[in-house]
Amino acid sequence: MNAQRKVLRHLIVVALSSATVLSVGTPAYAADECLIFAINDKGENISQVVASDPYQNYKLSPIGPEYAGADIEAIDFTYSKTVDGLKLYGASGDNTAAPYDPGHLYFIDHNVGNITDLGQICVDLDPGPGETLACGLEVSALSFKFTENSLWGWAEDCGLFSMADIPFNLENNQGIVKGQIKFRSLFGTCNPNAPKKIGDSGPGGIEDLTWSNNGEVLYATLTCSPSGDTGLVCSPAKTDIYGYDPTSSSFWLVASLAGQYEAMEMIPATRDEVVPEGEDHPPLENGSILLGQHGDLTMTFQELVIVPDENGSLVNQTGTFVSRDETVNTRPFSDLEGIAWSCPDCIEMPGKWQYVADAFNDSTQASTRKKPKPAEGEHQWVDPEANEDGIVIGNTDFEIFGMAVKQDRDTVYVALNANMPIEGIFDKRADDGHIGWGDVIFNFGGNKYAIHFAANQAGVPSVGLYNDVNTIDVTSQNYGWPHLQRYGRYLAGHDVVANLGNLPINTTYFSQTTHDVPMVIESGTEVEDAGFEMLDADALEEMGLDFETNVPGSAGKYTFGFKFQRTEDMIGEFTAHVFIECINDGVAFEGELKPRQCADTMGEETP
Repeated sequence: MNAQRKVLRHLIVVALSSATVLSVGTPAYAADECLIFAINDKGENISQVVASDPYQNYKLSPIGPEYAGADIEAIDFTYSKTVDGLKLYGASGDNTAAPYDPGHLYFIDHNVGNITDLGQICVDLDPGPGETLACGLEVSALSFKFTENSLWGWAEDCGLFSMADIPFNLENNQGIVKGQIKFRSLFGTCNPNAPKKIGDSGPGGIEDLTWSNNGEVLYATLTCSPSGDTGLVCSPAKTDIYGYDPTSSSFWLVASLAGQYEAMEMIPATRDEVVPEGEDHPPLENGSILLGQHGDLTMTFQELVIVPDENGSLVNQTGTFVSRDETVNTRPFSDLEGIAWSCPDCIEMPGKWQYVADAFNDSTQASTRKKPKPAEGEHQWVDPEANEDGIVIGNTDFEIFGMAVKQDRDTVYVALNANMPIEGIFDKRADDGHIGWGDVIFNFGGNKYAIHFAANQAGVPSVGLYNDVNTIDVTSQNYGWPHLQRYGRYLAGHDVVANLGNLPINTTYFSQTTHDVPMVIESGTEVEDAGFEMLDADALEEMGLDFETNVPGSAGKYTFGFKFQRTEDMIGEFTAHVFIECINDGVAFEGELKPRQCADTMGEETP
């Protein structure tokens, strides 16, 4: 498979437990979206095409109907700009039922889930000019070799074969799709009716295949289990990863792993993604293998790091497993088989939420006296937690607990966790009787954008993304502190270590002694086609937001956020901040937005 298509094919690794399942038969996605596709094996042989969107927290949805009896065990995309574009093919095992037959090749319309039978796969066992065909075999694995535009597969009890007639002709194949044997299995006779042989090692029960990014080595998973459900018996269950060199027709053991891993795919080198913090591994020059473990409703993943030798060769190179802590709840899909990634040209990893915690006790809120007016010298306040000054410190209506930002391609997500509702609160001491959220200000080294997302004293009429912005400080209109320094010093005088998230409370980024904190938009130009949309807590949770885990101690009453499409110049390091209109709390986030790496180019012809 094309090296640039491989990053996410097996990355169904984060929070599928939040999946929302669409109604069966509903086309869930447009043809040009980059998605993960898989075949779910329900019961004995019921096949269901499913899709996972890595940019929606790997939300899993069925595509098209279930195919009872089809027993599709393997899928993969083939891709050629000059021949046939993006095509998804599948192959069936030997546990089929009418109207389906063993060892057939299928074209799968990945937009609507329809399958088209292209014919029986027949493997030519004679590399010479004659033909000795073995047909009706169980095909358990498929992998596209982009360097020669060929589709490779594994036929149980027979071996490794390749099919080079891509695209497969729907009219002239006469019911047969021919493959050429490349490596005979050490077990089996290429007879679909022969009993499966038992062994404890050797390429027999191959469950999946994947080509290295350079097309040099084909990797295969050989699984065995106490039940012998793959033809090989061992206790406890284990998986051996083999490498195969097509130039010498030799194979070698790359690595072994406890457990029964049936899904495998090579991904490009993504060091930040695969190397755990604090561990050191050699450069991942040719990518890594992601493995999906067979299970009931949960899959776990391991990373297999394979390092080329000094000449850059992967032949005879062994691998090292790197543990990943992600687990996947695939409900209601209990047995995902072959998996394929649909973005053929270029991969951009879906962004991860980045979090910053604000101090949990650095908000302030002025109380009011009780009525009737107390006797002179007494301090009776509406809020019993108010101090002698009538100030409540910490966990007030204005408390901000954290901020999070995520980028997926050109979409930027922002989330807040706080005690302050998005509507703000009523306070008669404010000029307009209302204290609200300020606007979120993004500053890219002086290039400023602002997001107006809630009712406040901004000078713009509608929510959205704005550029060419001028900002204004509105604390004096909202019964706020005289300036930021006074706010910080008051907290320090009451033994509170305040901060503004990624910035210290006494930062020089903001004016400390004047009413000049960039707080709300005074004027600006709304960015057209920014796709601004408010997001509630449920929507953000579906996107993988988790303040509770990533900002321990966050306990804000409200979680909300928004998304927008960044402009071309919203690139590089930035500081984003938001204040309550009275500067009784605020938070700043330091991060970076990256330029779009990949264009949507599926189906384009090579010049």
